[in-house]
Amino acid sequence: MRKFMFGLAVAAFALTLNAQQLELNSATASLTRAGANPVVGTPYTVYGNQSFDFRVGGNPSSGFILLLGTLATSSTQPLAGFGITDYLDLDQGAGIQIIGDGISFSSTLPGSWFFTNASGQSDWVVPTSPTMWGTNIDMQTILTDTALPPFFLNFSAAGRWAITGLIQTIFQGDDITQAITTSHAYPLYGANRTQFVFCTNGQGVAGAVGSTSYTTSTATFNSGLVTGSPSFAPLWDDLYMYQQYGRQCAVIEDPTAQYVRCEWQNINYFAQTTGSIGTISMTITDVGGVCQVDYDYSAFVGNAQRGLVGISDGNVATTSTSAGDLVTAGVVNSYVSPATADTYYQDFSLTPLDLAGVILHWLDTSGNGDWLLY
Repeated sequence: MRKFMFGLAVAAFALTLNAQQLELNSATASLTRAGANPVVGTPYTVYGNQSFDFRVGGNPSSGFILLLGTLATSSTQPLAGFGITDYLDLDQGAGIQIIGDGISFSSTLPGSWFFTNASGQSDWVVPTSPTMWGTNIDMQTILTDTALPPFFLNFSAAGRWAITGLIQTIFQGDDITQAITTSHAYPLYGANRTQFVFCTNGQGVAGAVGSTSYTTSTATFNSGLVTGSPSFAPLWDDLYMYQQYGRQCAVIEDPTAQYVRCEWQNINYFAQTTGSIGTISMTITDVGGVCQVDYDYSAFVGNAQRGLVGISDGNVATTSTSAGDLVTAGVVNSYVSPATADTYYQDFSLTPLDLAGVILHWLDTSGNGDWLLY
C-alpha cells in the first residue's frame, strides 16, 4: 500500500534550478539508478516506456526511509547541532513527504521502516503513466548506521528523476534491426507511416520489414533496401555496434513534438573493437503535415572511408533517381527534386566522407517525396 501511495505522490513536483545536492553517496548510504550516482544538474531520465526505478544501498538489514520533495537551492544540515554533518538536499520549506511512517528519535525504530536485504540493497521499480510525463521526482534516503551515534542515521545523496513522454528503445550488435510502431503517423512518399525498422548498419526503412544489408549498392538503394518501402541511409555500411565496445543504437519518439529519431552512437566499422568515428542521427519530424528528415553529423569525427548516404523512395513509384555531391568544403549543396518520389544519394565507396560537422536537412515539400535538400 505504501508503494501505491508513493506512485501517486510524485506527479506534481516542480523543477528546481541550481540545486546544490551537496550530500554524497557512501558505502553505507546510497541512492542510485542503474549503478550511477546522482549528478548535480543532470537528472536521471525516465522515458515514457520505462519505470521509475532506483536502488537504496547500505549495510545489510539496514532500516531506511524515503524522503520525497523538491531539490533545495540551499542545502541544510538539520542535525549539525548533534554532530551530524550530513546534508539534507531537499527543501524543507516546500514540504517533504516521508515514506516509511516517519523518523523516531527514540531507541526503538518504527516498525514501518523499509530494510535492505542481506547484501545491503533494496531495489524499487514503480510503473509510470502518461499523467506523470513532464514531472520530476526528487528524492533522498536516510538509513540506519550503527557506526554513527548518537542517532545512528546516515544520509544518501539526493537525486532527480525526470519523467518524460519520450519513448526510447535501445538495440545493439552486428546486422541487427529494431522495429517500432510510432504513436504519430508521419507523411512520407504519399502515405501516413507508423511503422519503421532501423538497422545497426546505419540505415532504416519506413515499413514493417527491415533490412540487415551491410553491403552498399547503388542498385539496391535505388530499388529500396526493402522493395516498396522508403529507405533512409545516414551512413549505410557494415557497422559494428556492440555495447561492450561503448556503442549502441537508440530510437527515441516524442509523440508531442511529433518526431522520431534514431541515433547510432560511437560507431565504427565491422570488426573494429576500439575507437569510434563518432555519432550520427536521423530525425523524422512532422512539420505542419509534411516531413523533414535530418541527418546530423555534428558529432561525427569525419575520418570514415566509406558508406552510402541518401534517401530513396524504395521503388514505390520511382520517377527520379540521381547521385550527387552532398557537401563541399563543409557546406551542404542545395538540391531540389526534379519530380515526386525522388531518390537522391552519394556513394562514398571511393571517396572519404566529408560530412563531419554538418546537418543534411531533407524537406519533403509535398508529402510525396519532393525533396529539398539544404
